[in-house]
Amino acid sequence: MVRKDVVLMAMAAALLVVMFSGPGMAWSGVYHLDKEWVKIWINPDGSIDLFYNMTLSLESGDNIHSVNVGQPNSY
Repeated sequence: MVRKDVVLMAMAAALLVVMFSGPGMAWSGVYHLDKEWVKIWINPDGSIDLFYNMTLSLESGDNIHSVNVGQPNSY
């Protein structure tokens, strides 16, 4: 009879092999920023509103499906 802990270890090892053997999901490509316009509103309470208008051009690689733009901070 096979011990329970040996079966669990074999299943965990098989799961790790499957997880790390697949293709990567990283984006690869070259792009450049054609245009960037930023408009800022300073609110009466001291907070700000920012409006970004950016044009990115893909030179080579996979299509760009989305871009995350963060807010400025002290870092």
